[in-house]
Amino acid sequence: MNNNIKLINDKVIKKIFTDYNSGKRYSARVISTLLDLDEDEIYNSIESIHPRIGVNKELVDSEADTIYETNKRIISIEYNLTKGERTNIKNGAYICELYIKQLPNSKSYNKLKPITQINIDNYDYFDKDEFIYHSVFMEQSLHIVDNKYIEIYHINLPKLRNIEYNEVKKDRLEKILYLFVCDDKKKLDELYKGDKLMEEVRKDADKIIETLDSLLYYNSDELNRLQREDNIKEGFDIGLQQGLEQGLEQGKNEIAKNMLKDNIDIEKISKYTDLSIEQINVIKKEV
Repeated sequence: MNNNIKLINDKVIKKIFTDYNSGKRYSARVISTLLDLDEDEIYNSIESIHPRIGVNKELVDSEADTIYETNKRIISIEYNLTKGERTNIKNGAYICELYIKQLPNSKSYNKLKPITQINIDNYDYFDKDEFIYHSVFMEQSLHIVDNKYIEIYHINLPKLRNIEYNEVKKDRLEKILYLFVCDDKKKLDELYKGDKLMEEVRKDADKIIETLDSLLYYNSDELNRLQREDNIKEGFDIGLQQGLEQGLEQGKNEIAKNMLKDNIDIEKISKYTDLSIEQINVIKKEV
């Protein structure tokens, strides 16, 4: 793993929450810590539901990042890389769609589940230097909650970067999310030593980054483009997102071909691309 990489990219975060064996348990820990609920109860009850939540087929961007459902609530986790009106509208639309989707008929009202949206933001949403913001619908002057079915959390990752390490070490949400902002391997080793779940999450994160390193290396056009960038950091962030969106999902076969041409071991190719040995052997016949 490249220890200078900060796992701040929204696609990387999504994969940590959803794509690996530790994802469900990690999600349960984040949810239970934030909402002050029992972790085992959340873990045993949450089920992942399809992120395409649009009730209007013409509505664009109607696929959320991660959605879990329990017998008591619906939880949407969004990973927001850039601040802007488009992001705000999109996240608000997801809440509305999750709300409406539960009401196919008038008899559904007594079965309506509260919706909790957890936004993991790469920016300070309210610019008030708080780590966690919690919003509900309420009457403005009287501060009386108007709708008990919707609540929104914003987690300020930039704030987490600036929290003293000794404070982060306490067993709370800051500790659980610290791997997204810390590039110091020794600190992470110390922080998560003996925590089986967080050690597993780190292994998953290492695998994602290691795979991305390989994808970028074997995509020569992308590598050359990055080298021409004056701002290497910005170029890498763009390449990282493209690598996840295109390399992992669309370009695996081409990457495997390039690695086969370089006589890379098939098992290593499988490790880097997540392709099976059988798939790689089929690709090998085309090389």
